[in-house]
Amino acid sequence: LRHMIWLIPVRNGAPQPVTTLEENFWNPVVSPSGRFVMLTAPPSESCPKAPSFVVLEFLEFDESLARVRTFTPADFTGLPEPASVSLEGYLQPQGWENETGVLASLAWPCTDQPAGVYRLDLTALTAGQIR
Repeated sequence: LRHMIWLIPVRNGAPQPVTTLEENFWNPVVSPSGRFVMLTAPPSESCPKAPSFVVLEFLEFDESLARVRTFTPADFTGLPEPASVSLEGYLQPQGWENETGVLASLAWPCTDQPAGVYRLDLTALTAGQIR
């Protein structure tokens, strides 16, 4: 089963796809202003211990609601090395803290790395552990 995310403008109602079937994003959560969308994607098949974990990704839109960029944990500084370079670390979304801040739990189901909760800043692309 694959998923797509669509934008349906209130004024004219003509649906526009903002993701593709190949991206297979699910569970979109829109930021308070609508500039960002936090999504999840299925994990890598390389870790059999992680069937319930998802990979956190973000989309950014401009004022005309055109898609500007997609970014992943690898784009953030401040995350422990396994999460930033591979899918061995999984960020689970906890929610929007403010317009550009997200809280996410980080876990490594296939390694011995400690888990934690991180604050991700979507404009500076930085992350810091808060617990």
